[in-house]
Amino acid sequence: MSGPTARALRIRSGGALNIRVAGQRRSVTLVGTFEPADRLSLRALEGLLVTDIATAQELAGARGRLTRIDLIVGFRSQDRALLERIRTALPPGVELVRAGAQAETAASMTAAFS
Repeated sequence: MSGPTARALRIRSGGALNIRVAGQRRSVTLVGTFEPADRLSLRALEGLLVTDIATAQELAGARGRLTRIDLIVGFRSQDRALLERIRTALPPGVELVRAGAQAETAASMTAAFS
C-alpha cells in the first residue's frame, strides 16, 4: 500500500491489516509500501492494496480464477503494441476492454429507455 495510507492507518511493514473481501474478514500482513510520485498519484493510490495474483485469488476464495486484471497503459505507439501483444496472448473467451466500457454500455442502455 502507499506509504501515506500506511502511516494514516498506523501500520508498518510486518504489521497485520484486517480487510474485508467478498463480505469475509481476512487478515493480511503488510510487506512493504511505495511512495506516490505526486499529489495526483497519491489520490489515485489512496486505499489501494497491491498483491500477487495467487494471494488475491486465495483471499477472494477464487483459486485458479480471475475476473479481471487492470492495466495502466499510455497512448504511445509502444503502449499500443504492448496491448496488442497482450490481446494475442489471452486465452479463448477472454477480452481486453477499455476501462469504463461497461459503465458506458450501461449508460447507453439507460439512455435508450429514456
